[in-house]
Amino acid sequence: MLIMQSQSIIMYTVLLALSLPFGNCLVPIAAPKFDNVHKFDFTSVNAAKVKSIIPQVGQEFALPVSEMTAGKNIKVQVPPVDILAASSGFDIRLTDVLNNSVPQALNDFGLDTHLATDGIPLLKDAVEGILRGDPNLLKRELEPRGGGLWNWIKGAGCAVFATAAVPGYLLAAADLAIANGDGQPLNSDLIYQMYPVHGDLATSGPVKVYYQAVRPPFFGNAAGITINRNIYIILPPPPSFTWQQYPQVYPQFLSLSKLLRHELQHVKQYHDSSYNLVTFAHKYLFQFCKAGGYSKNPLEQEATAQEYGLNTELSKYSVNVQFFLVWRTFGLIGPLGYPVEDHNHGLGTPIIEKRFERGVLQLRDREKDGTYCFRTFSAEEVYNRDATCVTPTVNLCNKMRKRAQDQRTHDKEGNPIGGDPDEREKCRHQKSCEQLKREWRGKWAGLSKRAWRCGNDVP
Repeated sequence: MLIMQSQSIIMYTVLLALSLPFGNCLVPIAAPKFDNVHKFDFTSVNAAKVKSIIPQVGQEFALPVSEMTAGKNIKVQVPPVDILAASSGFDIRLTDVLNNSVPQALNDFGLDTHLATDGIPLLKDAVEGILRGDPNLLKRELEPRGGGLWNWIKGAGCAVFATAAVPGYLLAAADLAIANGDGQPLNSDLIYQMYPVHGDLATSGPVKVYYQAVRPPFFGNAAGITINRNIYIILPPPPSFTWQQYPQVYPQFLSLSKLLRHELQHVKQYHDSSYNLVTFAHKYLFQFCKAGGYSKNPLEQEATAQEYGLNTELSKYSVNVQFFLVWRTFGLIGPLGYPVEDHNHGLGTPIIEKRFERGVLQLRDREKDGTYCFRTFSAEEVYNRDATCVTPTVNLCNKMRKRAQDQRTHDKEGNPIGGDPDEREKCRHQKSCEQLKREWRGKWAGLSKRAWRCGNDVP
């Protein structure tokens, strides 16, 4: 299942790029910078929401010079607050944004800004088609008018495309933020599913989830949309359930976990862009253009890859679900924290274990009724089982000891005191390491007899 992140943002920004008639380089003229726009009323609350995700409101933002700017020093003009923070008139505001951003991009890349004249009305028609949910809009409307523009935007034109499209992306992001109230942090059940692949990103925030988010019409049927640390999804909050109820809530919990794993990867991508919405939007749109579509965009492929495995991991018949249910039922978040891996480890017996931040959880399958017994060990306790140390070869030290004995140059404990000082130290380390191993294994021998909790204790 593909999770459509910012699907309709991408659709209309693709349409924006496709609507730019292409021609040879002509003498550029000065492009407007939001001088001639409609004025809209906005509240201070809406302005604060917009500035929290787009602090560069009304400013020029210099993009990093790279392939994504065709090696040029390019600046994006971020729309002013009266455009971004208005809660109405999206159709007019979008036209205002395009009337400024399209000629500005053409001008910055040395193209004739008059080439945008036919593109703005075309884009307006395209957005209206998206609002109608027209699946054939791209093929029917744009290709006949735009000619070979697909070939243009898949080449060097992706830099122009991304630059021109960024203000449209920002407008849609602002409308999404304004349409929704406060989000919620991930609860412990969901963090359990996120932590193995996203680590501290799932716990250090503030990542907020907006369940059953209000979506402005231009977002179409996007299941999840991520803006910086804010994740807007169509699904309801995670269900509450008992051990016995899990089979009934499994489909809903699986869908929610997969969607959030996907969207948290986008949070990571925003993190890599220093949570700068302008920078990320430009990168996302460039990669979308270069790849030729949503599913081939490497940023989307990274996010989709995080969903793999959850169908098995969260199956109501999976052993991993038993780890999860034991962990949540018996309040093991305190002693263990969250799991650091999706899979579990067999120990060559009916015992299996899963590694957590602060230790391991072991399960043992009971043969008669099929339920599980469990026990826990801290990270320090497990260290006694798994720790090792590097030692020199036994042959080297044996030869040194024999030579020392022949020369009567050993101490009371039998360690050589002659020869190379480094070699002497290695052999002392070997003896010390062997002693430590015996101590560790001795401690674990006692710990491994720890009692199991099972029987009537398991719901």
